[in-house]
Amino acid sequence: MLGYVAMLGLLAQLRGALLPSFAADFPVSEAQLGLVSTAGSIGFLLAVAVAGAIVGRVDVRRGLLVALVALGGCLVLVSAAPTYFALLGGLAVLGLATGVLHGFDRPILSHLHPDSRARTFNLQDMVWAVGATLGPVLALAAVEFANWRVAYLVAGVCTVPLAVLVYRLELPASIEAEQDLPLAEIADLLRRPTIAWLAAAMLLLSFVEGGFFTWLPYYASDIFGRRAGTLSLAAYLAAYVPARYVFSRLAGRVPNLDLVLGASLLATVMLAVAFVFARGAAIFVAIVVVGFLVAGMFPTLLARGTNEMPEYSGPINAVALGSSSFGFLVFPATMGVVAERTSIGTAMRLLVPVMLAFAVLVAVVRARNGAAA
Repeated sequence: MLGYVAMLGLLAQLRGALLPSFAADFPVSEAQLGLVSTAGSIGFLLAVAVAGAIVGRVDVRRGLLVALVALGGCLVLVSAAPTYFALLGGLAVLGLATGVLHGFDRPILSHLHPDSRARTFNLQDMVWAVGATLGPVLALAAVEFANWRVAYLVAGVCTVPLAVLVYRLELPASIEAEQDLPLAEIADLLRRPTIAWLAAAMLLLSFVEGGFFTWLPYYASDIFGRRAGTLSLAAYLAAYVPARYVFSRLAGRVPNLDLVLGASLLATVMLAVAFVFARGAAIFVAIVVVGFLVAGMFPTLLARGTNEMPEYSGPINAVALGSSSFGFLVFPATMGVVAERTSIGTAMRLLVPVMLAFAVLVAVVRARNGAAA
């Protein structure tokens, strides 16, 4: 299971790392380049919402296998995309497959480790971060020795052994006790205070992460050159690996909201340093620090919400991922419009007030509800 989690991380970071290559191959504007994240998020948003809502009444193993087979086929098709809009269509279908996989993974882990969800989710996302770090490395290797299409073809081949491992996966029996939630009732779930603030927090956080994942290589390429620009995303994501281990350890000792609040305030400062004040190599250092601080926020907040309503771990996971994918859908595209009309530097500076708004939201929830997990 962790193997496909790492694969999902790798795929999530391929498109941003290859953005300069897409710009070189296809005659499109920066606003149109921002649609790369939008296309991938549309299918993901639909699939993760459905998968999370029905996880208790489907054959999860079969669903995982079908999604992995579809994923492999989509990756091969994306590698052969003849036009930019064909590429966007392929990424949208690719999002459907990855959405199903993501919709099932955390509910399974929630039932495997019910007493340590914050730690488990952080460790799971640490594995995701390992794969994510390899995404820009694969992108750079493909561009250096062939072209960007090879990166997707290699990823497609890697889905074959993953499907074999999932076929042998033993699922927890308690997954069958997962409460179903009809899609019509998701609105009722969102009215619950815990879920409402969780969805809002995940949305703001996705603005920050979506901005980095999509535009950091493009921004850094202007400063450091294409090769170093691609590796800047790898460095940012490499910081996720030790950070998620640290968050997984701290989550059992420090109140969850205190942990996230402190990290978000520091991240706001470091974003301002990276995109407003720093020059040269200092930008690179600040970016890595931001990656470390942001890394554990999503899994820690998700665990906080799941602990309050563990019988709805699937729907809660769907709400969290749905909010995030909606953020990935709209904000990178918005940044592309800003970049086209002003500059990519101005677009990246939008992340500072967004991170500050996230910190304020967490502080308000902390003041009203307390910090206890």
